[in-house]
Amino acid sequence: MNILFSSFILAQVENPIAVTSTNVWQVLWGAGLGASFYVLIRSYKFLAERTFDPDYGNVYLCRLVLGFVSGVILAFVAQASLTGSHATTTSFSIGVIALLGGFAAEAVEQVLNRLVETLLAAINGDGSGKAKAQAEADVKKAKADVSLDLANLHGQAGDQATKDGIKQVMDKLK
Repeated sequence: MNILFSSFILAQVENPIAVTSTNVWQVLWGAGLGASFYVLIRSYKFLAERTFDPDYGNVYLCRLVLGFVSGVILAFVAQASLTGSHATTTSFSIGVIALLGGFAAEAVEQVLNRLVETLLAAINGDGSGKAKAQAEADVKKAKADVSLDLANLHGQAGDQATKDGIKQVMDKLK
């Protein structure tokens, strides 16, 4: 038991966050502890003030399960992303990473959303080509609108000098 607890806090030097059959229990316990701690912290105030509403029991149960799942997810995401040069002797173990994920389910949701956005940007591109084409179309339309306005002014101008000035501006726009 002492070996399990000491390896729970700090990771091993070789591969600090690899999920193996020996530390899968660390992931499960870490996620469960983090989720339980979150639910207890949030419900403590209501219990202490004697204002706890049993109708919200399902909400706390749902958050417990959500935290448990998010802790396991974060452990696997961390395993996939924090390898190689990021792994140091002071890295937290996978159990502590799972505990953090269990406690901060909302943070894990944001991490997953960011990973999905990155994946979609890699598949669809970053949209810069589409934005550039839209900007070029907007500039072309603006030039056409200004040219039309200048042509109207050209027709209404009384003297030849004003018409020549407007004509020069219209030529620059082309």
